[in-house]
Amino acid sequence: MDGIEKFRSSNVLFADDDDMVRNSIDFTLRNLFNKTFLAPNGRLALELCRTKQIDLIITDIEMPDVDGIEFIRQIREIDLFLPIVILSAHTNIEYLLSCVNLNIQAYIVKPITSTKLHDTLEQVSNYLQEKKVTTELELANKTRYDKASATLIYPQGERMSLKKKEKLLLDLLLKNKNSIVSYETIEKAVWNDYWEVMTSYALRTVVKNLRKKVGKEIIENISGQGYRLGN
Repeated sequence: MDGIEKFRSSNVLFADDDDMVRNSIDFTLRNLFNKTFLAPNGRLALELCRTKQIDLIITDIEMPDVDGIEFIRQIREIDLFLPIVILSAHTNIEYLLSCVNLNIQAYIVKPITSTKLHDTLEQVSNYLQEKKVTTELELANKTRYDKASATLIYPQGERMSLKKKEKLLLDLLLKNKNSIVSYETIEKAVWNDYWEVMTSYALRTVVKNLRKKVGKEIIENISGQGYRLGN
């Protein structure tokens, strides 16, 4: 199978402030991806990343409001592994190195062409598939959990972000699936700041909120012992 064919079930975000470039690339991307989202600047691109399921980002650098580099920095604060392709006229080595430090998967030098785009997508296709295998887990009711971005992905495509303690607790329960995780272990892993103390009320609140997101039936309370994640 052609590597690009692997994108058929994936969604892409393309950010560029040039209307002509955005519309031209949109035409190509729509034939390759499940869904294509467009943004004229980094601010709107960030909003789309927070509300939509995005599997690949292609972004220009010089954009108004929030530029491409700042946009990527903010993405990396919540997801270290989301594949990102940079589109830019810059070829300066120091500039390119600053992008490497942001874990960029590929770099396309303008002007962009269909050939350049296809070749680049071939490069990142395997990375995208490996990322899905290593960072996404399936929970109950066919809900998927993306550990890298602390996001739940429901069967209908809706996404729900987890708060810090919700993520830490879910990761801990997944690591010990079908085993009882003691209250002491939970306190050390989830209430891990030196000044924090876990109260029974605080723990119940986190569990209650997490159950609302992942499904009440899969987080079981073992009275007097702790919690367990079932099937």
